Amino acid sequence: MVDVNQAPEESKDAVQQAEEKKNEGNTALKAGELDQAIGLYTEAIDLHKSEGMFTNRAMAYIKQRKYKEALFDCE
Repeated sequence: MVDVNQAPEESKDAVQQAEEKKNEGNTALKAGELDQAIGLYTEAIDLHKSEGMFTNRAMAYIKQRKYKEALFDCE
């Protein structure tokens, strides 16, 4: 019997990879590497969309004073 609520293994891998990219983005953000952080958050979002990924990227955009991009991510 197949559990329809269980995510496929590749989905689990994507979530894990996205979390790793998000963590790398957090490190870059803390170091002030804003372009790198945005790129890593974008990679994470491409792998698995979550509110945390978007809000982290929005914070990097705010630090760059790119308010329209930040607002887009917040919406």
